[in-house]
Order: sequence, then structure tokens, then C-alpha cells
Amino acid sequence: MFSLDKSLTLIIAAMIILFLAISIKTSNYFQESQKNRLDDQIPLKIEISDNEVPASESETLEAHNTNSVSIVNNSDDLRRLSLDSSFSLNVSDNLVDQVVRFKVQKINKESNYTQILGRSDNEDTVLITFTETMTNILLKTSYNIYEFVGDNFEGVVEQVKPLGLKDDIHEHEELADPLENNFVRKKLERAN
Repeated sequence: MFSLDKSLTLIIAAMIILFLAISIKTSNYFQESQKNRLDDQIPLKIEISDNEVPASESETLEAHNTNSVSIVNNSDDLRRLSLDSSFSLNVSDNLVDQVVRFKVQKINKESNYTQILGRSDNEDTVLITFTETMTNILLKTSYNIYEFVGDNFEGVVEQVKPLGLKDDIHEHEELADPLENNFVRKKLERAN
């Protein structure tokens, strides 16, 4: 049929091996990513049998046989968080409601506000700022951004709504035609 020289055969073989290696690595990455996402979420529907009594209004769950995780249902639950404690927030978007787990990384208490920074195992981040009268929660995951701002936090952080700014940039229209550059320099004479 047709013959290929050795260098072209080697190049084709190297390209096939490179393609296979990239495909396998990408497949492993996506499988690990999906596994981590499932491990980091707790189903919203928690069933408590009649012989189990929750410790307080914010139930405590044993998650994967590790440290207990506090479910944040209101602003008072936020005030109970401490450094290195684990907690979860209910998030809601157009497709699904879910629970995302976090660990408190930093707490900054000032005279007029408290700020809490939390991170998940997937590097999702939550920044919670609250005062006596207002709560602000900004939650960023790898797939969405959620926010709550208000005075009556009831345990659910909603997906951020699109702002519709796609057509806010307008081309600059010239108000008048540019003037012709007819500036002529005059030579100045020195007065003696």
C-alpha cells in the first residue's frame, strides 16, 4: 500500500500515547472531582427516629464517622460557631437544594460585627459577616455563588441572581467631528 518512514511512524505513535495519557488523566480527575463533591455534601432530608432527640435547634450530625457537624438554621447558630468547628449550610439554586460542609478557618470579632471565614474540603469558601441586626453570607463553590443578606436568616442561602449587565457597555458615540489640527507654532522673539 503505502510506506511511512520511521520518523513519521514514531511521531504518530508518540501522539497516540500522549492522547491516551491525557484522556486517562482527565478521566481520573473528573472521577475524583465527582467523588469529592459527593463526600462534601450531606443530604437535606435528615430523618430522626422517635427515640432520637436533637441536642438543640441546630442538630448535630455525625458525618462520615468524623467530627460532628452543626447545621446552621438561623443567626443564633452562627454565633455559636468556634474556630476549627465544622458546620453546614443549606444552599438552594434553580436545580437542587443541598447541604455544603465547612470548617471555620478564621473568626474576626470586632466591636460592631463578627466575621467568619470557612472552607470546605473542595476549597469552597464562605464568608459570614453578622451584626446584632443583620447577617451577610457569601458562599462560593466551584459550580455557583450563593448569597444571603438580611436581618432574619432562616437557614437557606440562595443562588445569586444574574444582574443582566451584558448590554451595559455601549460604544462611545462622538458628539462632534474632530477638529482639524491646524495649530501653527509661532516663533517668539526675545525682547532686549
